[in-house]
Amino acid sequence: MSVNLVRVTAPGLPTWPRLYFDPKTKRARISAKLVTWRSHLWAGRMEVLLLLIVYSIPAYFVYQWVVNGDGDFSRRLGYGIVGSAIAFSLSRPLLGSIFRPFFAKIIFCQRVKVWFTPTAFAFSSRFYYKPVVVWRSWKGNPVQGRFDLADDEEAEMVKESLSFEQKMRAKHLSMAKVLRVIITTINPSRLLGAEHQANLVRSIPLTEIDGNDAQKFTMVLAAASSLTSFKASDASKSSTDVGIDIDSLK
Repeated sequence: MSVNLVRVTAPGLPTWPRLYFDPKTKRARISAKLVTWRSHLWAGRMEVLLLLIVYSIPAYFVYQWVVNGDGDFSRRLGYGIVGSAIAFSLSRPLLGSIFRPFFAKIIFCQRVKVWFTPTAFAFSSRFYYKPVVVWRSWKGNPVQGRFDLADDEEAEMVKESLSFEQKMRAKHLSMAKVLRVIITTINPSRLLGAEHQANLVRSIPLTEIDGNDAQKFTMVLAAASSLTSFKASDASKSSTDVGIDIDSLK
């Protein structure tokens, strides 16, 4: 990727994610950290573990005071139970509001990178172990790509397993989407007769994304695609050194 990339800004272009573009080589790059439903899931698990560690320290001292302190044991026990219950009920929401966003946005967020050139575009996400490359021409015919959103079926399955109260708190599951790229291979002979093969269409999952971020991300992807596109000629190139050729995926 070119080192002469400059950030692109426009009145109708979202400020996030950032789009970088090289006007000379017509190459673009987008890189963003996405907070997905999996990020919230793992953040919740880590939050519980961390809260247990945080509360274990004062619990130990309360226990020592109740067992070894002076005065009436039953009174110390009562004070210890009531005081611990009040401290937990007051500090639990506060610590949760600090820990969960930190883990979701910093530790368990998903990094997604997308590159655009006049001849191809590539992306890396948790769906694939290596970057995926999609060429913009096939056998001399142009390949068109557009980005759309679909409901995340796996998130829906997780949501269905929750109780009613848990569903009300799990807004991240309701907003879970899958960002896809729809690849259309143009068949110029399709207009010559009904017996010819129609256009070939393929849907490729790109990344999981929250519905609140999906529209902005899709708009920036479309802008990058438009900036780097032109009528490319068919070129025989190998994609083994830069990523996975999407036609090799099963």
